[in-house]
Amino acid sequence: MRTMTYKKSAARSAGLLSKDFKRFCDKKLEPYGLTNGLYLYLLAVYHQPGVTMTQIREYSQEDKAYTTRMIKTLETQGLIARTKNDKDGRSWNLNLTEEGGKIMDVLYDLSKEWNQLLVTRLGQEKAKLLTELLDEASEAMITK
Repeated sequence: MRTMTYKKSAARSAGLLSKDFKRFCDKKLEPYGLTNGLYLYLLAVYHQPGVTMTQIREYSQEDKAYTTRMIKTLETQGLIARTKNDKDGRSWNLNLTEEGGKIMDVLYDLSKEWNQLLVTRLGQEKAKLLTELLDEASEAMITK
């Protein structure tokens, strides 16, 4: 439990929850040589096979250099593969490798465990409401 008292705000709570999730992910992913920072990228490639770097950058809301580093890391670890885009030779399509597909089970178990912690600590209804509100806020706050 946090002992200091601050004025409550959505920004503060979202930031603290994000930090807690990052620590949780980093601890669970350490045996696989992964970090929370790579989590979103793997999910994006899994959910949209053949995704381009530009699409991932838009999805992750990160700059080009950071996105390139994350993709390079995943490629070096053998979790994703790049192939030339048939329609645009300057562009690359990204797909999970067989090893990348295996790691998705780990990511989904991690996600289930985090969600179960929310349910355990908040109750089913509050955890569901929190998820819905966070999804809505995330969509509303994305800067384009």
